[in-house]
Amino acid sequence: MVTADRVEHPSGPEWGPLPAPAYTELLHADDPAAAILDRARQHGYVKDDPSDALAREQRVRRLRALPAHGPVPLPEAAAALFTTGDQSACAALVALANSIHDSDGSPVLSARYHLFARATEAAFTCLGPTGPHVRCGTGRA
Repeated sequence: MVTADRVEHPSGPEWGPLPAPAYTELLHADDPAAAILDRARQHGYVKDDPSDALAREQRVRRLRALPAHGPVPLPEAAAALFTTGDQSACAALVALANSIHDSDGSPVLSARYHLFARATEAAFTCLGPTGPHVRCGTGRA
């Protein structure tokens, strides 16, 4: 049987938060781990563990706490983390936290996106002898 355990947040002091554009910059840095340590040290972090440093950043801590009771839509997470509701900064924060791993290989934030699509009602395709065409409507006269 396979089971899962929630990884506890590191206790102790936190640092940050970083400005919204910083998450995209860190995500696309040549060496994101070194860039995270550099930013964290500017805020007083003294260890040499980029995953621990990122896990202690204020917005990452808040992000990790958001889905405690279930999934959170991206717009809601962005509104909770950024005063401007910046969804692209929130997505970069999620991607960054998902890309940095601890010594056991676990990401700072294990994140998954789910996309839900709804079909258009009453759209019909016809592949008849006169050629393909689409008709929208209920089909009722």
